[in-house]
Amino acid sequence: QGQRPAAAQHLCHQLPRRLSGRWICWLIGRQASKALPDRVIDIIGWYALEDPNPEEELWRVDAGHGQCYYNGEIEAQAINTVRGNAAETIAYLLFADGSRFPQLLPVLRKMVDDPSLAVRSCVTEALTAALNYDRDTAVGLFLRLCEAEDALLQTRNIERFLRYGLRTHYQALAPIMERMLDSDFEKARIAGARLACLTSLDEEAARVLTQRCLSGDETVRIGAAQVFAANLRLARYRAYCEESLCALFNDSAKKVREEAAHCFSDFKDAELADYTDLVNNFILSEAFTDNRRSLIHALDNTTAKLPEITCTVCERFLETSGAEAADVRTHAAGESYQVTELLVRTYRQHQTETIQSRCLDLIDKLAQARVLGLESAFTEFER
Repeated sequence: QGQRPAAAQHLCHQLPRRLSGRWICWLIGRQASKALPDRVIDIIGWYALEDPNPEEELWRVDAGHGQCYYNGEIEAQAINTVRGNAAETIAYLLFADGSRFPQLLPVLRKMVDDPSLAVRSCVTEALTAALNYDRDTAVGLFLRLCEAEDALLQTRNIERFLRYGLRTHYQALAPIMERMLDSDFEKARIAGARLACLTSLDEEAARVLTQRCLSGDETVRIGAAQVFAANLRLARYRAYCEESLCALFNDSAKKVREEAAHCFSDFKDAELADYTDLVNNFILSEAFTDNRRSLIHALDNTTAKLPEITCTVCERFLETSGAEAADVRTHAAGESYQVTELLVRTYRQHQTETIQSRCLDLIDKLAQARVLGLESAFTEFER
């Protein structure tokens, strides 16, 4: 008691059999932003290279009933091992203070050859930190680390390293992306597709891989849809993302169409008014039937006045929902409340004869279909 933390860690490290490795690593990681003596850094290096744990890849060992340990998740095992914890702690130390890089570099050079895929997944996080100080060295070590089974390529840390590394080392790292796209592991393929499409936003050479994703299996098309939906609102990528999303709205796979439809989730204020071509393509696409809620929600939240689009959405809603709009057990019934509110609001806001006539015709059709929410929408209107 009363000893400084560094001294306490050193004493624990000297205990027989060194059974406190995980907790020593955890404690040092919590202090990564503080000034630490060299001997503390050396302790972490010892556990990263010398501790025997883990001795096997438990993430692929059957734990009974056909279920593997850690649900088959490589990284879930990694954070429960000593060497994995040490690698993660080295990442914290490097992110916190770049002056430690020269001292830890010899350890990193050995860690990338760790026999455990679980540990290598954590080493990747340390290499991501190393990108901040010596990108060439970090990329070279990453390539050596990836000289392993494709199972490693499905981990989140691999995708994260590539997301940053590809910005400056596309030619060197592109083969890893291609391995991911060809992998038998679904998580690796979808991550590879995300990386290829994300990189293609700025790197012309990557657009060949993007085309491969758009014409590939459902998994890689899902990855492509996620990227284009997420980056649509960035002005310099808009045209490219719009073109890709319009194609994905009519994809043969329901899940791909769903991911593409997420592009409407983050519109703010009056932004939606700038994307009328995309909206009209969506309304007429296969994606509308199962994913119309995303656009209906965007219309409900926008401050822009879009009477033509609102009326068209209400018409398509009637076409695609059918009797479900009057059945309280269905999603369409829930959507019908927003649709009727949108229609009544449009009628109130626009005094032109054409729009009001169109709104009244639609209200008649909604009433005939016994769509839910019409009565409450009129009650609110009369107030």
